[in-house]
Amino acid sequence: TATETNTDTETDTDTDTGTNTETDTGTDTDTGTDTENDADTGPPTPARYPSATTHSPITFAVAENMRQIAAKTANSKTNVFMKIGASSTVSTKTLHCFASSKVDLGAHSNLQPTLTYFKAGKAAGTTPFNRKTAAAKSGKTAKWAISGNPSPISTEISAISPRSAVIHYGTNDMGMGATYMHASYPFYESMMKLLAGLVDDGIVPILTGISPRKDKAAADRWVAAYNALIRGLAQRWQVPFIDLHHATGALPGQGMSGDG
Repeated sequence: TATETNTDTETDTDTDTGTNTETDTGTDTDTGTDTENDADTGPPTPARYPSATTHSPITFAVAENMRQIAAKTANSKTNVFMKIGASSTVSTKTLHCFASSKVDLGAHSNLQPTLTYFKAGKAAGTTPFNRKTAAAKSGKTAKWAISGNPSPISTEISAISPRSAVIHYGTNDMGMGATYMHASYPFYESMMKLLAGLVDDGIVPILTGISPRKDKAAADRWVAAYNALIRGLAQRWQVPFIDLHHATGALPGQGMSGDG
């Protein structure tokens, strides 16, 4: 979510510095290094998302794509995000602490304005951080979130009118096939439908990777493959990806609670 705020800064910089100095001075000062937002070069080049990084890059192309998604609706609340997922999303150990008045950001105090901005968001009587979302339920999968009429996602959208959505699926989805490999195919299909629906509704998806599987060694060996799939989905849609596995790997217990 904080990524979106950083995006605006990058975009402003590109716009302000787009001066044609060759025309003004008669001297060619173009270094050839910043062509991504040059009108003469056509659409910006889509970003590639490398592995082994916590956050995917927010390039000019990604920022512009996010703006175009958000522009599809005028009814969303810019400081409200929705949560979509399973047990880890339902858990009060995920994000709820940021709704508290006692948040210690430590070395990341520069994020205080972002935190304040989203804490002010009105999500049906709560903040987006501690909202009990209708789009998350323990033991469920990405297919569940888009099933029914209305679906859990549609119900939550109607309730809080979010601008963005934090999505965390994959752990339960791994068990929905004869093997972990076979389960990846319907997982991909469900996620593609889920993401397409959000984008059509003008909601910017923010995908998160899955955590280690301490319950099953065989499943844990497939975590990297599922995270690569999720990262690939984010790259395909040019929306943010957060690798939770990478972010928490060095923490005690890999930053996990009893339910992951």
